[in-house]
Amino acid sequence: TIDLQAYAKIADLDLEVRFTNNPFWSSKGALPVFYIGNQVYTSFEELVTYLKSKNIWPDYGLNAKEHAETTAYTNMLKEKLLPALLYVWWLDDKNCLRLTRPWYSKVLPFPFNFYYPNKYQNESRELIEAIFGDDDSKSDIETKVYGAAEKCLTALSVRLGDSDFMFGNHPRGLDATLYSYLAPLLKAPFPNPTLQNHLKACTNLFKFVTRINQHYFPTYTQGERYSNSEG
Repeated sequence: TIDLQAYAKIADLDLEVRFTNNPFWSSKGALPVFYIGNQVYTSFEELVTYLKSKNIWPDYGLNAKEHAETTAYTNMLKEKLLPALLYVWWLDDKNCLRLTRPWYSKVLPFPFNFYYPNKYQNESRELIEAIFGDDDSKSDIETKVYGAAEKCLTALSVRLGDSDFMFGNHPRGLDATLYSYLAPLLKAPFPNPTLQNHLKACTNLFKFVTRINQHYFPTYTQGERYSNSEG
């Protein structure tokens, strides 16, 4: 949800956002859903492809090296940080039992408040096992997951340096993607804030998220940031 909205904001696409708490009744059984005319888009990649076909693309003007960097850092986020985020939300016992599951139970209607948390937790476990195997103990897997994510965050912090955004003074598609990974990790009240604390220690990444919040999402409350949306 966040990557789609951030990309659309950066691309200066006017959106009407409608909040809903039941993905089951959306046209494809998942959230978010973007309707543009008669077309329905449910993934970040689909929306980017459409906007690019309409010459609405924040990456115009980047050179070949910068396009290559965009691909490389996007892949790094998917391979190194995404597994850790899924672990933080769904497989860390403290976070899952005291934050994630209670939140879903509150915002989703019955019986979906049981179905979707189980679905997301199982999907997260399958992904982690596919990447790290299931022979190690949970503590060993957690060490590997967090270690890879912390190295990823440090590399991103070094790349950002003193710049406002990844490629200078103006946000690009990579900034939208990066924001979508960092903002929930930074703002959620995790009982176990191990990875969150590492992100906070990367002060330029903290300022990066704050900068995008202030410019593109100034009216969002904490609760709204984690609402599922269909728009």
